[in-house]
Amino acid sequence: MWQYENLIKKLKKQPILLPLKSTTVVDYNQEDIQRIIPHRHPFLMIDNLTKINLDEKAIEVEQYIDPNNPVFEGHFPNNPVYPGVLQLEIMGQSGLCLAHFLANNSYDITEDSKPIKGLFTKVHHAVFMSQVLPNDNLKILVNMLEKDDFLGIVASQILKNNKICSLSLLEVYFDE
Repeated sequence: MWQYENLIKKLKKQPILLPLKSTTVVDYNQEDIQRIIPHRHPFLMIDNLTKINLDEKAIEVEQYIDPNNPVFEGHFPNNPVYPGVLQLEIMGQSGLCLAHFLANNSYDITEDSKPIKGLFTKVHHAVFMSQVLPNDNLKILVNMLEKDDFLGIVASQILKNNKICSLSLLEVYFDE
């Protein structure tokens, strides 16, 4: 039996990280986020970091889906749907933010924080259960399942109105 099979079943049914126990509430915006991950406009795909729990290796992130995003001109005209591959990117960027806090064992983003370098190596599993549409306010939940000096595996969910829209198990290589 694949080691994450039971986790995937759970990820499909309920938010795995709510409520986070002993969570630190933070208010980090895109300017702060740019200090800890290398992504920039137009490919910085998360707006705010709202909660972090180092003990549970978890983070909560927010993203607003702008109806003026040019992706909607082609995906799909007159029936706009936010692409699943971009949802994976949102989850991946959220995971990189979490990796920063875990690597520094701190809830802080400082002036001298350096972006963590990570590259996707594998999507172990992804499911898209409900459409993400223009004007949606998303909550992204990420839990670091495994991490060493080189690789990390995160479980992620995107929620809209506390309903799960998509989920993934992603693997990243840390290039540091």
